Amino acid sequence: MSMSDTQKKIHDRVARYIAETRFPFEGQPDWPEDYRTIVNAGNQQVATRVKGYVHYPDILIINGENLPREIGEVEMDLRPEYVPRLTLSSMAVPMIEESGVRHFFLYVPVELAEKATGFVESYRLSLAGLRTFEIDENDTIHIKPVETKGHAKDHVES
Repeated sequence: MSMSDTQKKIHDRVARYIAETRFPFEGQPDWPEDYRTIVNAGNQQVATRVKGYVHYPDILIINGENLPREIGEVEMDLRPEYVPRLTLSSMAVPMIEESGVRHFFLYVPVELAEKATGFVESYRLSLAGLRTFEIDENDTIHIKPVETKGHAKDHVES
C-alpha cells in the first residue's frame, strides 16, 4: 500500500525537519566535522548497499569516506512488508559498541507509539532509538523519544 499525496507531503516534511534538527542536534559538540546529512525522502540521492540490495533511506548520514554512519526512517504506518526495508536500513549502519544496537532511528506518528514498540520487538529490529512525531494546530512538528537503546544523549524531545 502506497502513501496518499497528503501522507507523502507530511512524510517528506517530517524527514526534512528531523534531518535539519536532529542530525546533528543544535549545538551538538561531538558531531564529527566530516559527517554529511542527506535527505532521500522526496529526492533519492544516495543509497546504501547491503548484501547486494540497494536502498535509499529517508535520512542518511555519511562520513568523509562516504560510509553510512547513521540512518533515520520515517514511517506513516507499520506493516510486515516494511520489515525487509527497515532491516536493510539497520544493517547498513555500524553497531554502537556500548549498547550493541545499530545507529538506526525509526520515527512514527504519535498514535503508532505502542504499535511501533511491539513491531520493533516482534521483528527484532536493531535500532538506537524509536521516536514519534506529531504536527500541532500551529503546524509545528514535535519529536518525542519513545525508547533510546543507543546513546542517552540522543533521548531529546523537540
